[in-house]
Amino acid sequence: MDMSQIRFQRLIADRGICVHYDVAEFKEDIEQLKVQGLL
Repeated sequence: MDMSQIRFQRLIADRGICVHYDVAEFKEDIEQLKVQGLL
């Protein structure tokens, strides 16, 4: 899929995903899902 960076940022923003979501935040989210028994 060929998409400009601006278009991609708009797409993820429309889905409620933070543009500056990083690996550390991803790991925290995974841990929370495990704690909740969702993973």
